[in-house]
Amino acid sequence: MKLTWSLLFTLPLVTCSILAPLSRSTAQIVPDVNLGGTENSVVNPDVINGIPSDRIDGGAIRGSNLFHSFQEFNVLEGRGAYFANPNGITNILTRVTGGNPSNILGKLGVLGNANLFLLNPKGIFFGANASLDLSGSFFASTADSVLFDNFEFSASNLQPIPQLTINIPIGLKFRDNPGSISNNGRLQVQTGNTLALVGDNVSLDGGSLTAPDGQVELGGLAQAGTIGLNPDGSLSFPVGITRADVLVKNAARVDVANQGSGSVNITARNLNIETGSIVSAGLKPDLTASTSAPGNVTLDATEAIRINGQSLVENVADLNATGNAGDVNVKANYLELTGGGRIRTRTLGQLSDAGDINIVAGDIYISNPVYTLPGININLEDKPALDASNYKNDITAGKGRSGNISLTADGNITLIGEGLPGIVDRENKIISTYSAGREGLANGNISLVAKGSILLDNVNVVSSSFSVNSLGAAGNILLQGDTSVILTNNSQIAATTYGQGNPGNVRLRSNGSVSVQSSVIFTDLRNTVTKSSDAGNIFVSGQSIFITDGSTISATTNQDSKFGGTIQVDATDTVEIFGLHPLFDDQKLFSGSRSQGIYSTLVTNSVGNAQGPAGDIIINADTLRISDGGNLKATTQEAFPGGNITVNARVIEFTGGGKILNTASRTGNAGTITLNASDSITISGSNPNFEQVFNREVKRIGRGTTEFRLGRNDTAASGIYAYTLPNSSAEGGSLNIKTGRLLVNDSAKINVGSQGTGQAGNIEVTAAKDIRLDNGALITAETRGGQGNITLNSRDLILRRNSNIGTNATGEAAGGNITVNTGNLVALENSDITANADKGYGGNVLINAEAIFGTKFREQITPDSDITANSALGSDFSGNVQIETADVDPSQGLVELPENLTDPTDQIAENPCKKGSGSSFIITGRGGLPSNPNNNFSSDNIHVDLVEPVASSGNSSNLTIKQLQVIHPIAEKIVPVQGWVFNKKGEVVLTAYDPTVSTLGRTSQAPAACSSVNSHQ
Repeated sequence: MKLTWSLLFTLPLVTCSILAPLSRSTAQIVPDVNLGGTENSVVNPDVINGIPSDRIDGGAIRGSNLFHSFQEFNVLEGRGAYFANPNGITNILTRVTGGNPSNILGKLGVLGNANLFLLNPKGIFFGANASLDLSGSFFASTADSVLFDNFEFSASNLQPIPQLTINIPIGLKFRDNPGSISNNGRLQVQTGNTLALVGDNVSLDGGSLTAPDGQVELGGLAQAGTIGLNPDGSLSFPVGITRADVLVKNAARVDVANQGSGSVNITARNLNIETGSIVSAGLKPDLTASTSAPGNVTLDATEAIRINGQSLVENVADLNATGNAGDVNVKANYLELTGGGRIRTRTLGQLSDAGDINIVAGDIYISNPVYTLPGININLEDKPALDASNYKNDITAGKGRSGNISLTADGNITLIGEGLPGIVDRENKIISTYSAGREGLANGNISLVAKGSILLDNVNVVSSSFSVNSLGAAGNILLQGDTSVILTNNSQIAATTYGQGNPGNVRLRSNGSVSVQSSVIFTDLRNTVTKSSDAGNIFVSGQSIFITDGSTISATTNQDSKFGGTIQVDATDTVEIFGLHPLFDDQKLFSGSRSQGIYSTLVTNSVGNAQGPAGDIIINADTLRISDGGNLKATTQEAFPGGNITVNARVIEFTGGGKILNTASRTGNAGTITLNASDSITISGSNPNFEQVFNREVKRIGRGTTEFRLGRNDTAASGIYAYTLPNSSAEGGSLNIKTGRLLVNDSAKINVGSQGTGQAGNIEVTAAKDIRLDNGALITAETRGGQGNITLNSRDLILRRNSNIGTNATGEAAGGNITVNTGNLVALENSDITANADKGYGGNVLINAEAIFGTKFREQITPDSDITANSALGSDFSGNVQIETADVDPSQGLVELPENLTDPTDQIAENPCKKGSGSSFIITGRGGLPSNPNNNFSSDNIHVDLVEPVASSGNSSNLTIKQLQVIHPIAEKIVPVQGWVFNKKGEVVLTAYDPTVSTLGRTSQAPAACSSVNSHQ
């Protein structure tokens, strides 16, 4: 070999130039002499597998390990470099010591089954045409050395291999500033093996890494440290050591999919997957899963993970595959999915479960896919950013489950949809767990938990089972943000099912505020197979809760389903519901119905052949404010009852058209409304825009539907409404109100009614203080089908300025009854209490009051304040009015005293020692002085038991007035006390002089102290 090199250097220059290409090719792999003697590596040119190659023999064998050492190691494009694989060798370990990076532009292989390690601390580059040809695993690393339990194979500490048994490698040791690894080629290992690129920064720029049912390991360290090599080929990264960055770009692909057992592990400081790149695991089409556990995709970054530019990370069971897909696990300080970046664990297979998506991060930011406008057509691709679905939907569909999606953030979770302007309610999904399987067992859960805030902006989060034969329930959806939870700009959260299972529950939780702005939250049950499913529930809890700008929270049951879902809102502070959808008056494209909320609404509904009642609405808060058209609704369009509405609060306010609606349109009865407010309930004003909105909707969808959605056109006023629609036979709902004070002002209403053949509901109000109606306010129970009753209990009942209480009936129905129990009834300025009827009997009015001011019974309505119970059929059909009052006359029992009881001038004695009879002692008022200042005054009041009241008759035989009379004695004339005497017992008795006697009633005596004076007169 030495001779050969000598002859080459003695050839003429022209000869050297002819052989120059051969010299360059053979010089690409240059062994060093550090292994010593016969153990140095030997490179021989050869043709292997049809291409010119370098065959590498020699090396140091220790146990099952073969060591090679090179000064330079490069493979030119179009050439190969193959390592010989002696018998018994499991691992071939190669180090490069010359200080230059390795460029692998051709094929790198092993002539056997051994694993290949390529170690070059200065860097490794795989060109666009680079490839692998080996049967074992491949590790490329810029670590300084490979560690064994008793040895370190180092590229910088060039020591001979010791003569001892060396076991399998256990780690990669890095020094500071290691080199980078870049791949543009298509590197692949055979099934079940590992393909690892471990360096400083690792970059995949186009090309691919493929390990079917094996492992792909990407990552590295940016400073000195050791990465562990596990027996299964995976890597263990140290804690507290700065990691390197990993970049996957330009349609690069990492793929371990085959029979589902492959896994991908990317461990980095920052990880970017961008510009159409794909990281994929799972089952390929038509394959059956191996007996091994499903493999996972794990992305682990100490700082940021960014997936964008239509890039995809997936773990799927593909078309007609049999078996389960694995999970996708993401951990980072910051996660960002933008520009169409997606993570999915869906299944299209049979008997296949989709894997879970588990994300743990400091902050999470996810935006919607990019949409395109080809020509004039709108192309809205259904590509959720996070998708764990079962999409198989044909006659042989699988029985699998959708996967779970879990996002956990120490900071914030932000989901933003980058939708097209002017398009509302499109398929703008960010997170989805669909189950379309014909016999799908269950749908996955979605969980977003953040220690900071959760923001959904123009985003859909969907858990749905939409095959009619699906057996499983839709998954639950949880959004929990310790600081706040915000849905805005047509965002949507949906838990629905079309199959035999129940839709999932939706929960929004926060220690701070929950805000739903121009967005939709709903659970929907459309079961056409069984009648045993229940609609999902919606729970919202926080310190303050705001449902605004046309937002809708809805729990609906239909299509032969059994029970409606409940909506429960719990706030330690305030719940506010208000506002019109901001796009309602604009010329916008509405492509669906869910986001077309007009006014902010909480609604439970029973529709479409539902076989059970609508769900309830429950609100617990310190203060509930419903304004600007906001409303609560519990409705039924079927034969089963509507839901109940219950509010427990300290203060309840309805203003600007804010209202509660409880309606029924067919045979199912409307539900009950219960309001408990320890302080006050205020209902005031009306919605100035309601008529315009109502008329617009009538033109668009018809009157009946509009009345069902918005209420009647006369419900523009703020209020509480429970009624039935025309052509219904249902009974109207009842209202139960308990509060400290009820204030109804400015045309606001409390109303129960029936426009059909059923009876109206009842109203019962109990106020610890007063009930006040002012300026056109109404409390009414109106009916066409049967009476509705009103009962009012309060300390005071005050009606002013055309305010009314009525149980009037139209048609042949009888007027309802009115019962008032109050201290003072005040009705002023044409404020009426009426129980009238059209073609039926008038109702009954019973008033129990201590006093009544400003109103009285009349047979007909007058411009004054009236109490009536008449019928248009005449007095024979009038109702009864009974009024019971204490009727205390405060003037009774008083005696008129003279203005001057005595002459004040007589009370001053010019000479107190003078004898005379002019002195006097006067006590004004009733009774006299006690004999002792410590004794109480006596009274001449006489207690008389109540006597049988005397009934008085008015102009109608239907009027009864009962007065609780108090009898007062005739008081005797008061005579001033003018002296006292001692009786036989020695007691002092006050006396008065006989007014009929002109002389003194007692003998004047000279005061002892005046005797000397008198003797000298």
